[in-house]
Amino acid sequence: LSAFINLSPLYLIWTLIYVSYVLFTQQQQLKFEKYEISLAMKEAELNDLKKQLSPHFLFNSLNN
Repeated sequence: LSAFINLSPLYLIWTLIYVSYVLFTQQQQLKFEKYEISLAMKEAELNDLKKQLSPHFLFNSLNN
């Protein structure tokens, strides 16, 4: 019991460090996933705009 009481602050510090590390890595992963989703949405929007523009450009080119 005495050894456990002596080591309990060390266990507490180690646990706090581990939990902080896990939360930090999860936060970084969520930021990265959010960035990837945002990038994919912007690429999809750009492709959609390109598809809308292309037929009009082709029609105007052939019309002239």
